[in-house]
Amino acid sequence: MRITPIEMKPYELLGAGRLTSALYKTGDELIGWQYRFNIYRTDVSNGAVSHWLTPNDLKHLISLVHVLCSELLADGCIESDQRESLEELLGKLEAISSANKSKSRSDG
Repeated sequence: MRITPIEMKPYELLGAGRLTSALYKTGDELIGWQYRFNIYRTDVSNGAVSHWLTPNDLKHLISLVHVLCSELLADGCIESDQRESLEELLGKLEAISSANKSKSRSDG
């Protein structure tokens, strides 16, 4: 029996600001694990969701990517090449975040 995407339950639900991501993990130890995620924006006034983002969502998108990287790295099943790539990306995101915090302090 094949499970369709509608029947799958997320491995993790993550969020930043109005953005939410459902992270899915499929597979097994023999064939390997596959990870997929989506990103959607929630309208707090009516609860509607959309895949359309606005420029105001960019800072939350960066935060959400940071959270996604952290969660994937915390999973012990991710392949080593993906792990290295995510560690590199996470380092770059943290450098950007540190630079922005330093700039905010010097501007204020």
